[in-house]
Amino acid sequence: MATLFGLGRRNTKSNDTDWSMLEDALGPADAIPSLIKSLESEDRKSRQTALEALEDRLIHQGAFVFEATPHAVPVMVKALENEDLLDRYAIVRMLIKIGHGVSVFEQFDQSDALQDAMKQQLNTPEMMEQRKRNDEWVQNAHRAVRGAVPAIEKLLLSSDRRLRSWATFFLGEFGVEDPRILAALMGIMRSDTNSHVRATGAFAVSRGTPAPVVAGEIKNALDKEGHPLTRLVMAMSLARLLKEYTPEEVEQSIVKALVEPEMVEEAYADLPWVQNKLHVDVIACLSILGEEALQRTLNALSASDKDTATASVKPLLNRLLMSVFYKRPKQTPEALTLRQKQTIMYLTSHKNLWSEHYESSLKDILKAFKLPTDRMELIQYVGMTPSA
Repeated sequence: MATLFGLGRRNTKSNDTDWSMLEDALGPADAIPSLIKSLESEDRKSRQTALEALEDRLIHQGAFVFEATPHAVPVMVKALENEDLLDRYAIVRMLIKIGHGVSVFEQFDQSDALQDAMKQQLNTPEMMEQRKRNDEWVQNAHRAVRGAVPAIEKLLLSSDRRLRSWATFFLGEFGVEDPRILAALMGIMRSDTNSHVRATGAFAVSRGTPAPVVAGEIKNALDKEGHPLTRLVMAMSLARLLKEYTPEEVEQSIVKALVEPEMVEEAYADLPWVQNKLHVDVIACLSILGEEALQRTLNALSASDKDTATASVKPLLNRLLMSVFYKRPKQTPEALTLRQKQTIMYLTSHKNLWSEHYESSLKDILKAFKLPTDRMELIQYVGMTPSA
């Protein structure tokens, strides 16, 4: 239980860190300095082993902060000064995870499956005090990461494309509120020599910055950009900022990634923040623009006979119905809103969706929403006249 909740050893030394008096996710944190030192190894396997061990101990499961974590941050930041270090980007990546890290108690706060005995144990005075200490570790870790902004900014000058990209992403997460950092990120977006880094710059400047401040800059950069990946990220960043006010040509740049994913799919997966498949992120972005944008996207996809376009139709249909029903309907046809009826009638009027190529996907989604799967029955269900 001590390790699970990170009880800590209450280090009171104010000068050099006594790692033996600190705990990480696995117990005493004595190994942390040697693991950081191992990052200097020329052997790739040794470096990878050290990185995995550090992450397991300092930001367990990619999420949980422990007592030793805030103490390790400045040591890792110092290591970034060594230009001969081969995996500096991976250190920056770990710092980003720490900057978003949480207390181990949060996994229990969000669980509905805890037994009563466990709940009682979590609410004892001792555990409440430990929760307070864990919260302090998280706050200190976040503060330490934000304190690394000046050091990370220097990495924007590196010749290592991957390092520049991760440094740009870091600054978008933790430094973009600073006008000087924002200006540097805009410069990256406009003029970095690498398309990945320019794309990351566009994503970074859109993070937490009011739309009027950056939307015009991103749009100007998009108009001059020629690389398909960078154009896509710029367009998606604009859409998240402008929402329903997104210009049609920007929307079309996003839709193109679903119609012709082979142009950007592999490169998109290599961007620092990406965790989902391309079509998942693109459809989520388009859904911000509203059901009319989703309908226009369906029109574009259903006009294509590419298998890659076909694969996106089903999740698009699901998003479209979710956007108007919010949850799967149980109401009678009489209880449907006008907006819901209009969306259903759009589907009944869309001949391509009822073609052999797409009908199976459409019927699967209609069934999931407990709607009639026959076109004529669907028209009768809604009680409206379909358009020609």
